[in-house]
Order: sequence, then C-alpha cells, then structure tokens
Amino acid sequence: MAELPDDPYNDELYFEELEYEPPEPPAWRRPLLLGIALVTAVAMAGVPVYNLIAATRTPVAANGLAVCTHDYCIVHDAMRERDLDLSMSRYANQRLDDASAERLAQSLAEQFGTGPVSVVVLDQLQGGVEGSFNPATRTIFLRRPVSVWTVLHEVAHTEAPGHGEDFMETLAEMTRWLDSGLAEAAMAQAAI
Repeated sequence: MAELPDDPYNDELYFEELEYEPPEPPAWRRPLLLGIALVTAVAMAGVPVYNLIAATRTPVAANGLAVCTHDYCIVHDAMRERDLDLSMSRYANQRLDDASAERLAQSLAEQFGTGPVSVVVLDQLQGGVEGSFNPATRTIFLRRPVSVWTVLHEVAHTEAPGHGEDFMETLAEMTRWLDSGLAEAAMAQAAI
C-alpha cells in the first residue's frame, strides 16, 4: 500500500490503483430490458386508446346524457348546491344487502307517495350501470353490491323521470329524509 502524503491537500492517490474491471453483464439482460420497455410502451399507448373506445359504449339518453351511470357531473353539482354532497358521498359508499335495499326502496316509495315498486337485485346489469327503473313495470333493477345512493337515485326516478330539476329536488328531499333518521324507523317497521 502506498504511503499517505504529508500534504493532505495533494491530489495524489492515497492507495494503489486496483486492477479491477467489472464483469460483463449477462447475455439475457439487454433482451429483458428491451422487452420490459416494449411492454411498457405498448401499455402506455394502449390504455388511453382503450379508454376512448370504452367511453363510446356508455348508453346515452335522448337528451345526450349518460343513462343512470350516476351522471356525477350533473347530480353531484345539484346535490352540492343543496349542501347534500357529503350525504351523497356517504350513501354512495354505504352498502346494503338485498333485503335492506328492498326495504329502503319500499320505505322511500311509501314516504313520498310514488306508489309501490318492485325491486330486483342482480349481479350484473346491461351497460354496466348501477341501477335502472322500468316505468312500464314499476320495477327497480339494482346491481350488487347495492349502495344506499343507488336506491335513492332509482326511487327518485319513480317520481321524476330523467335528470331534470324535478328529479334533483325529489332526490334532495329523499336524501334529507334519510339524513333525518326517520327512514331507519320506517325500515325497521317494514321488517316486522
């Protein structure tokens, strides 16, 4: 080993140079990295294209709005104007079993005088929607897992079709009623 110089600010090497050369990378390394880069590039290009294609499959009503996929831009803005956006968020994340979803729908229909409705809970609905209302048969179709918000949304359609001002006001009234706690008593009585 070389001796240390007296002058610590001298740029000379303190140790002897080692004759060390790094080993060659394995032969499989370059093709693997190229393969990973290729898959990443295809995914980065393909996912946005798929999203554009998938967006064209959303069912659209005559008014140009998506059919009951919660039309978040419209419904959420209307609920925010009525100071109900936190309730909407809470109910959108609260799940119900099939019997509870049916009891809630019947309680809402009875409370707001919309007339009796049938409730059918399925594993899958056409078009990937969370729920739909068939006015001809007065049947509400709900997709599992059912959220409280989906039940509110579909029962509001029994009184006000479409997503106009009447629908928004009906949905707001139903949400306020549910917030008041009176719905729990009505649902408990319906379960008896």
